[in-house]
Amino acid sequence: METEARCVDNVSSPTIAVLGTGSIGLRHLETFRALNIQTIAIPIRPERKSELLQLGFSVQSNLQEAHNQGASLAVIATNTSQHIQDSLAALSLGMSVLIEKPLAPTLSDCQELLRFLSDSTNTVSQQKPAVYLGYTLRFHAGLFAFKTLLPRVGTIHDVRIECQSYLPSWRPGRDYRTTYAASLSEGGVLRDLVHEIDYALWLFGRPTHVWARLRQSRTLEIQSEDSATLVWEAKTALVSIHLDYLAPIPRRCVRATGSEGTLSLNLLDHSVQLLSKTAETYTETVTQNRDAMMQQQAKAFLEGCAGSQVPRLGTLNDGLLALAVCDAARESSRSRKEEALKQDIDIKE
Repeated sequence: METEARCVDNVSSPTIAVLGTGSIGLRHLETFRALNIQTIAIPIRPERKSELLQLGFSVQSNLQEAHNQGASLAVIATNTSQHIQDSLAALSLGMSVLIEKPLAPTLSDCQELLRFLSDSTNTVSQQKPAVYLGYTLRFHAGLFAFKTLLPRVGTIHDVRIECQSYLPSWRPGRDYRTTYAASLSEGGVLRDLVHEIDYALWLFGRPTHVWARLRQSRTLEIQSEDSATLVWEAKTALVSIHLDYLAPIPRRCVRATGSEGTLSLNLLDHSVQLLSKTAETYTETVTQNRDAMMQQQAKAFLEGCAGSQVPRLGTLNDGLLALAVCDAARESSRSRKEEALKQDIDIKE
């Protein structure tokens, strides 16, 4: 059985640069500070500098300055369209990176990053800096309990995943139509709610083909898709995922049905229920807040960069695979038929 990420007490603590200091970037800064890890904030908007200084963070203008001040790792928390170029800037300095999800808008956008990492003449790539993805939901205590119990349902034949919420209620006081979620090139439920796609791949395996329907209901007056339904075959199971920005009552759950029973998880109240065909019932509710989940990921990132194997930490390959599924889903919705995952980028098993 996997174990929770170990404490970082015995791991030498590097200095971490956080590029991008919006809501998620600030959360990373606060998470590392709670773990007594030295950070350097790099805001994209110059006016954020004074705010960050007032919050007690060290601030620099760019990655080079942060590197000069001792930063050896970086969190990339900028807009999705900037992830690859910002990651390349950090990697060029020899810094290992944790990239916020999704890795990029599309799979083809990752070509330059892959060329850099595979270039044997590049002295930096020879040092093999690590690339990880910020799939924080992998550190959700309920999802960890679900993964641990999953073998008890036997051979899985059906998986249902849902993630629904109401976009206008996400950030009260801010026009949601101006946020990244509303952007055609950077937002939409496929990119924004890619956590569900990632953990489906992590738990149940990769598909070869994807069937999908994406919709822009126009109810929310946004450019991006506000709902998506995906279906694929993975090993023995048929996996279906529904994502949307339209539900006034939030719902986030997964259910797996197999030869020996059914396992369900509500990710909002952290409750797990196992129903066995022998009529045995097991129910557990785990206690965890978002800060604890972020701290688990932060510890795993530090351990991974220190050379440890951390199975729950999202890898570059995980990020590429999720993008391949999203690309196939968009193509399927356009063609109105099942589409194969692209093969032009090597995504290892």
